[in-house]
Amino acid sequence: MTRRGTGGEWSVVGTDGRTHATVRVPDDLVLMDISGDLIAGIAYDEFNVQRVQVHRVQR
Repeated sequence: MTRRGTGGEWSVVGTDGRTHATVRVPDDLVLMDISGDLIAGIAYDEFNVQRVQVHRVQR
C-alpha cells in the first residue's frame, strides 16, 4: 500500500477568517495538527511504517 503525504503549502487561518501564515509541510508528512509554532503529523517510510514527526515553524 502506498501512502501519500499532505505536503506542500498550507494556509494558517485564524478564527477571524484571516490568513495568518503559510506553512510548508514536508512531502511525506500527513499533517495532523498545527499549534503555535509546531506542526505535527505522521510520516511513512519505504516499508510503510508510521512515525510521528513534529517540526518547529520557522518564521
